[in-house]
Amino acid sequence: MGRRQSPVDIDPSTLLFDPHLRPIHVEKSRINGIITNTGHGIVFKTNSSGKATAVHINNGPLSYKYRVNEVHLHFGSSEKAGSEHTVAGQTFPAEVQILGFNSDLYENISEAVTKSQGIIGIALLVQVRNIYTFHKNRER
Repeated sequence: MGRRQSPVDIDPSTLLFDPHLRPIHVEKSRINGIITNTGHGIVFKTNSSGKATAVHINNGPLSYKYRVNEVHLHFGSSEKAGSEHTVAGQTFPAEVQILGFNSDLYENISEAVTKSQGIIGIALLVQVRNIYTFHKNRER
């Protein structure tokens, strides 16, 4: 297995803060695609036509613009575990993975997948918390 493969366990003690790192920018556009229930998650695959409206991600540690190709939602049957990736061995109830290809250098994901800096994966680990709504007692 290579060093850059899933799943990943992030060890917080090895992370370094980079004060010069810019925020990641995600374009806001409505896009078309197909949602599929894979049996172990949900996958949204964007319309891959070159002329279709696209969402791009750039900045942060990225030197290029990446076109979003798929969004995966992983979740478990309980709030205890559902994420593929972990932090210090801790699983999360759900995980959203955004997969994209380098649209500055490549025409599509098929071309980019075998190339250097061709694809990116961004994982968002989801935590669940209880939100309580308090209602005022109304006198009648």
